[in-house]
Amino acid sequence: MRIRNWPSPDYLLNRWPSSVSMFEERLSTPVSPKALRKAVVWAGIPNSHRALKAVGLRKSALRPLVKMVSLNRHANKYHDPQHTVSVIRAAGFIGVSSGLPAWHRAVLALAALIHDLEHQGRFCRKGYAAQETYSFQIAKRILSRYGVHPKIIRQVEELLLATYPASSEIEEIRSGPTGHMIECLVDADLFQSLFMKHSVVERLTGKLKHEMRFVQPTEELLHQFLAARRRVGLQSAGARWLHGALPEGYTYFNTRTGWF
Repeated sequence: MRIRNWPSPDYLLNRWPSSVSMFEERLSTPVSPKALRKAVVWAGIPNSHRALKAVGLRKSALRPLVKMVSLNRHANKYHDPQHTVSVIRAAGFIGVSSGLPAWHRAVLALAALIHDLEHQGRFCRKGYAAQETYSFQIAKRILSRYGVHPKIIRQVEELLLATYPASSEIEEIRSGPTGHMIECLVDADLFQSLFMKHSVVERLTGKLKHEMRFVQPTEELLHQFLAARRRVGLQSAGARWLHGALPEGYTYFNTRTGWF
């Protein structure tokens, strides 16, 4: 992956929606640990050891995580390291636009980094939030080993479990202190599929079809996905504002009823 020097989230926010092109997906590009590290720092994880320690994180814990995430261990076509970079960037941007405090954005960026750590594509483990649970368990062992504060680890667990579409605890979790972070992470996970031009989202849907070996036509899969998302709506105030500012022609935009 070619490492670009991204403008700050505030800079992009001040130039929205013309800056949406920065978030467009890049197909089949490798992602290095260095690129992931730059992405999480951009999204809100402090770069200095002292600042990391102040929010309960440790630089030593990030090294093995970014290395593990950079490997497409299950040869996924959609849920790959490039998807993770996109979610990290979107989480940082939505976090800023939603007005999250700095230490919340740091936890949000960490959760975005590991949210698909153990995603096995079409071979995902069966059961309630299995992929989210296993991703968290792997990350928890690393975070605990390097002395990350237990409070941060608990918050990351809540964020990951709440990204599971059928989470029965989601409303209870969202009423707690991590609620706004959860809303931002849920929207960030789908950012490229909701905020990009139709041609970009169609390519993404094709990658997902390839990974999951779906038999439906790509356009049918995309239509089903967007219909379901329009019923639910965007979760965070920041994402709703961002999408409301987009011009017609972006995927989630409905010419008859507006963005919603």
